[in-house]
Amino acid sequence: MEQRDVAGREFSRSGLVVGIIVLLVAAVGLGGALWFGAKLQQQAQSPEGIAESILKDRKGAPFFEALRDNYPKEFADYTALLSRRVREGATREQIRAESFIWMQATTQRHLDEFVQAPHGDLNLYRQMEIQLVETMQQEDVRLCGQYAMGTLRPGTRYPPQTAERLIEVAASWITASAGGRDHPADRKIPKGDISEADAVALVTNMRHAGMSQTDLEVWTDPARMARARPEQQCAIGLYLLKGIVEMPHAPADRVTGWLASQKLP
Repeated sequence: MEQRDVAGREFSRSGLVVGIIVLLVAAVGLGGALWFGAKLQQQAQSPEGIAESILKDRKGAPFFEALRDNYPKEFADYTALLSRRVREGATREQIRAESFIWMQATTQRHLDEFVQAPHGDLNLYRQMEIQLVETMQQEDVRLCGQYAMGTLRPGTRYPPQTAERLIEVAASWITASAGGRDHPADRKIPKGDISEADAVALVTNMRHAGMSQTDLEVWTDPARMARARPEQQCAIGLYLLKGIVEMPHAPADRVTGWLASQKLP
């Protein structure tokens, strides 16, 4: 069967949205919440003390530095929230969950900036996400499958290298969003389906990356994708990411922006 025929028939909006394997929006929320896997410094209860503690934390520092440098108001608001909740006696799990929700909301506020980020920033984000998925695939394929399906939740425990990679992805998201704010690309993001040309190019590259016809059929069938084994869910996610980075710059950025936009509520 011609690749064009397959893509034209199977790349529906609903199929692609459910098959988006990349948890673009939630990555920052998860990354920000990881700091609470470390011992909460109860003595640092002021916003300034909280800020100093999280910026010194080796695991979370790259993300929080990016947030502070690019969105200082959000960083100040976040440390004020943490300070208040610590002083109110909130548990670590409560703060972790609230951190996730706050970070996710912050990410969505800046989503329009992210999709207009310069190509270099978007490409760095994509490359780092490939490294994240490859690391998950090696350390915990079950987690990788959950990441692929967008079902990771606050409180999830991550293996060491996965946690480090997730923070890096979150930091690169913030950097890309700031790039889109300061130097918007004026990119035209499709409101409905992506074009047939972009769909064909993406599927072709995914097949070149190793995706089988069976994988393609699973990816475009929400029910089958949900039932797939974590190994297959994870592998399909990696095919998607590698397929995008192999596209020419303009369509790669367009598809990235389109996929990210589907995560808006």
